Amino acid sequence: MDHNCQKIFGVSYDRYWELDLDNPTETYLYYDITESCNQFKIYADSMHQFWDGGDRIFVKASQSAEENRIGVFSRSQKTITWSYAIDELKDVWPCISNIAYAADRLYVLGRNGTLYMIEDDMPLT
Repeated sequence: MDHNCQKIFGVSYDRYWELDLDNPTETYLYYDITESCNQFKIYADSMHQFWDGGDRIFVKASQSAEENRIGVFSRSQKTITWSYAIDELKDVWPCISNIAYAADRLYVLGRNGTLYMIEDDMPLT
């Protein structure tokens, strides 16, 4: 939930949604993000995402996509802007246990027990 603008939001597979809590009956917005999902080969798992407190929502791939991928969704652009495949997790199922973002790093816990750290100096947008 974004307390600054009183919105709840999320990414689910190939859709992004927002709800303005100040006017919930008239402000439910639903966006089709299929084009960028196809471009970056990622469809978001709605249960495993992490908001950075700003514009980015970090997502892991759903079980019906390339599951070893993580990605970035831009709330302002309403599109996936980046994705990355963790090759070591390609043959592990399910691939990713959890994701989190802190101290300019994206942390990805693989089902193989390895914690992957992706620095924010990588182009995440």
